[in-house]
Amino acid sequence: MVSQLWHCQARSGLTIAAAFHAQSLIAYGHNVSIIGSHPCVLNDDIPFDGKYYVAASGSRSLYSPARVETQSLKSALELSAPDLVVIEGWQTALSIMTINTCYNLRVKTLLVSHGSSFHPYCFEPVELLRYLGWIPYKYFVFPSLLKKLTALTTLDSICLSKRFYDRDVAIKQNKTIFVLPNTPVHYSTVIKERSKRQNNIVSIGYFDRVKNQLESLRIIAQLPSYITITFIGPRKGSYFYRCLRLSKKLGIDDRVHFLSDRECDIGTIISESMLLFSNSITEALPISILEAMACATPFVATPVGATITLRGGLFACSQPEKIHAINMLFSNSSLWGSLSISAYNHVRDSFDSSRVASQFFAAVQATVSL
Repeated sequence: MVSQLWHCQARSGLTIAAAFHAQSLIAYGHNVSIIGSHPCVLNDDIPFDGKYYVAASGSRSLYSPARVETQSLKSALELSAPDLVVIEGWQTALSIMTINTCYNLRVKTLLVSHGSSFHPYCFEPVELLRYLGWIPYKYFVFPSLLKKLTALTTLDSICLSKRFYDRDVAIKQNKTIFVLPNTPVHYSTVIKERSKRQNNIVSIGYFDRVKNQLESLRIIAQLPSYITITFIGPRKGSYFYRCLRLSKKLGIDDRVHFLSDRECDIGTIISESMLLFSNSITEALPISILEAMACATPFVATPVGATITLRGGLFACSQPEKIHAINMLFSNSSLWGSLSISAYNHVRDSFDSSRVASQFFAAVQATVSL
């Protein structure tokens, strides 16, 4: 299995899913080796058959040139002699080079897609420049990479979203596609009733403009003073420090908490909170919302990606709509209760971990047979 990032390095939807997929294969009796682009991969605590570090950076966009220790990658693949290489995610230097190397070595590949992100998320200058930087890759590199894959997965088979551009191109190429959704990983098995929860909102994700935490803070400042928010994510980077400064400027320091995912029990915080707030401007199928659903915790989210297919929450686009939705869940216990039940039933019926593990195993078996 190949992933530029692994969970030992960072918590993200991709790294959580990659670890889950790897553990599922081990549980089914496979020998699994991993390749990552950070030295910490050598110390991962999952009992892998082999662990390989291949230095890599970039993504081959105009503003992010790809750099990969190609010989190290080839040596790792030849040494492990895999029946199949599973690649987690597009648009990294390591994933691109792995596709090309496996194709040349005639090794079958299954790409686990977490969505594609070539389009501009909004019409701000930085997003337009980012989009322009991806154009050569999108139209001249990406289609050829798809053709070299044996098969790929998609988080959703029918949702209309630009985050599933890879799925749509693969359909045109008659590529073998398997539906493989995400599954909740960090959640509490103890379901708390509304009266025993704190007047708290939880927001999970790395600090970045696409996660939109700055607007979340402005929203909190306009909510009743008894409502607090807990942000869970790596406390680093310029965007994080902008959040700290804005929190102080808005005078809501006492209502805002910043926690690293390494220092708290995410499932417990979700299960003790009134709702989860996913304020991202782009998503494919966020694991954080699935984790909230598994805790019977309603959510408020922007209607992006496959998020709109999830039950158990309210969707809002504008800031006034988000404020209204949050206030509704805090003030209307009947609405909260119905959404809580809907969320729990939906995640149990469609995103259960054993079901998703079986889907992944079936995709692996089928790809080996192609």
